[in-house]
Amino acid sequence: NLPESGRNAVRLVRTQKDIAVVNNNFIERKRRTEGDNFKLLTHTSVDKIIGLNVSESTKNQVKFSLQEFADKFEHRKTKGLPMTLRFGIGMRYMVTTNLDVTDGLFNGAVGELKFLEIVNQRLEAVYLQFDDPSVGGKAREERKAIMKRNKLSDTWTPVVKQKLTFRVTRNKTQVCREQFPLVEAEATTFHKSQGRSMN
Repeated sequence: NLPESGRNAVRLVRTQKDIAVVNNNFIERKRRTEGDNFKLLTHTSVDKIIGLNVSESTKNQVKFSLQEFADKFEHRKTKGLPMTLRFGIGMRYMVTTNLDVTDGLFNGAVGELKFLEIVNQRLEAVYLQFDDPSVGGKAREERKAIMKRNKLSDTWTPVVKQKLTFRVTRNKTQVCREQFPLVEAEATTFHKSQGRSMN
């Protein structure tokens, strides 16, 4: 029942599960208002188990743990890289790792998705318009030619996939995950919002 001017405000909630509810509600509202014009692309991480002589039981234990982290929205345990991400133009996303602090691309920066760069049916980069226009100047410069070719706004910042390694079990087995360092952010927790300026 919010007035139009308040519908795009960031919601402050208590838990990660509450964030998921707000994100799902936002998607459903976009589907109702935009119909077939609203496309949602799901991007799944590429996970590789690393270790010497990893047994099948260990692999299964790792896979179970990864799924459990995803189900509980525990992205910190996977270095900020979620298992799956849903991308929809007009949705807001939060950066989950310190990509380049000097460029303003740090854990907690939030922007709106404007463009998906797909090459040979592979998602190469996503472009966000951050609340602070100074964020991402260096990142934009690095993909200037691609942005010009696609006639993209010079205020949209590219975010590319990261490969990070983390431990899931107590033994030496590790997982190397490739994924975009982002999470859906139509809401944020009270804790995460502290010290931030938001529109």
